[in-house]
Amino acid sequence: MKKYLIASLILAATTVPSLAAAQHFVVEDTEKYCSVIDAAPSKDLKVLGQRQGYGSRAQAETALKSLNCKALPG
Repeated sequence: MKKYLIASLILAATTVPSLAAAQHFVVEDTEKYCSVIDAAPSKDLKVLGQRQGYGSRAQAETALKSLNCKALPG
């Protein structure tokens, strides 16, 4: 029983950080360019759309297309 408890705790500890990293944000910089980033935005970026982020990059990119902002050059 003790082995199963320890194994489930180890599994939970390794899974939770990967779930937190799955957030994608639509942001606008000071030059009014928009993009999708995979990390928590810094204070100089304005979060657009869902403030808590999107669960997948595809959802964030769809939201980016619906917003009226300039895409990053290049």
